[in-house]
Amino acid sequence: SQNCIMTGTDFSLIDFGAVVGFDEDGSDNVIAFTAGYCAPEVVDGAYENELDGRADVYSVGALLWEMLSGESPVKLANRLNPSPNLLTHLNMLPAKLPPLTLKILKESLQEDRDLRPEASKLKQLCIEALKDLAHKRKHLMPGAC
Repeated sequence: SQNCIMTGTDFSLIDFGAVVGFDEDGSDNVIAFTAGYCAPEVVDGAYENELDGRADVYSVGALLWEMLSGESPVKLANRLNPSPNLLTHLNMLPAKLPPLTLKILKESLQEDRDLRPEASKLKQLCIEALKDLAHKRKHLMPGAC
C-alpha cells in the first residue's frame, strides 16, 4: 500500500484516509479522503466536528484487510460508495484466518463507529495476535523464531 513506509524495522502509516482542513471561520471540515480506507462517518459527515480515533481504527482495519486479501479496498470503492462495507467481502480473505485476526478485522471494520474498539484496545488485540502467531510458528517450525 502507498499508505505505509517501512525503514528497516520501523513501520509507519502515513495516511489514515482523511485530511482535515480549516475554513476561514476556524471550523474544521474534511476536505479530502482516500476511498476504500476512509471510515464511513468521515465520508457521510455524520459526526462533522466530532471525528475521533475510531475513524483511524477503521483505516487500520482496511489496511489489514488489504494485507490479507491482496486487494486494495480502493477497488471496491466507487463514486457513489467511497467507503465500501469490507465486512461483506470477507470471502476475499484466506479461508483459515486465526480467530484473533478475524476478530480484529470484524471489530475494526464496523460501519458503526460505536461498535469499533478504541485505538488502545486495537493495539492490545494486535499485540496478542502477533504473540499467538509467533507461538504457533515456533511450535510448527522449531528454530524459526
